[in-house]
Amino acid sequence: SNIFEIKKNNDILVFSPNEKSKNNIWIEFLGIPLGYILRKNGFNVIHGSSVGYKQSSACIIGLSGQGKSTLALGMIKNKFYFITEDLCVIKDNTIYQISPWVKSTRKVISNLNSDFVKKIEIKNDSRSRDLFRLNDNNCKKKSFPKAFYFPVEGKKSIEKMSKVDSFKFLFTNFYRIHNNKTDDLKRISTLAEEIPCFFFYRDIKDSINANSNYLSSHFKSLISWKNNLLIRYEDLIQDTKNEFTKIANFVGDLLKL
Repeated sequence: SNIFEIKKNNDILVFSPNEKSKNNIWIEFLGIPLGYILRKNGFNVIHGSSVGYKQSSACIIGLSGQGKSTLALGMIKNKFYFITEDLCVIKDNTIYQISPWVKSTRKVISNLNSDFVKKIEIKNDSRSRDLFRLNDNNCKKKSFPKAFYFPVEGKKSIEKMSKVDSFKFLFTNFYRIHNNKTDDLKRISTLAEEIPCFFFYRDIKDSINANSNYLSSHFKSLISWKNNLLIRYEDLIQDTKNEFTKIANFVGDLLKL
C-alpha cells in the first residue's frame, strides 16, 4: 500500500512502493489520509458510515469489518438516503457527504439490488470489495446527526450507552491529532454529551435486510419521539407568550383607569 505524509500546509507526499500501488492512490486517499486532512482543518472525523431520514441522520460507527457499509446500503431500501461511507465528517452539528462512493462486494450490491451508476474494481482488496458510485437520487450532501450506533454481535436489540461507554467508543473511532490531546478530548466529550449513542446488538445469522430494517425502525421511532417533544415544547413556549401578552394587556387596561 501507499504511504501518505501530510504536511503542516496540507500538502501531501505519497510514497508508492510499486506501480500497482500507484493505481490505488486516490482510492486509499479517500480513507485515512483525507480523514486526517479534514480533522486538521477543524472537522470532527469518525470512522463510520452515515445515512439520513428526512432532515436527520444516523452514524454507524465501528472498526473495519463490522458491517457498517452493508447496514447503510440496506437502510437505503427503507427510504433512507446515503450520506457517507468510511468517514463521518461533522462540524457545527452538521454531517457532510465527502463522496458518493461506497466500498462493498458485488454479492452485497446484488442482494440489495443497490442502485449504482459506476463501478471501479479494487485490486488486491482483502475483502474482495469494489467501489460503487451510488445514484445521486439516493444521496444527500449534508444532514443533522441525531444518533450514533455501534454494531456488536449478540441477540438483536438496541441499548442506550452510558456516557462513559459513549466516550470510550467514540475515542476509539475518532481521528485524533498528535500533540493536540486537549482539543481531541473536548471534541469527543461534546459529541458524547450532545448525541445519544447506542449499542446495536445484531444477529450475524440474520439477513442484511432483517438487521437494517430493525435499525431503520429504531431510528425512525427515535427522531419521531424527539420531533413530537420539540413540537410540544414549542407549543408550551407559545402558550406562555400568549398568557404573558394577556397579563400585559390586562395591566395596561388597569393603568388607564
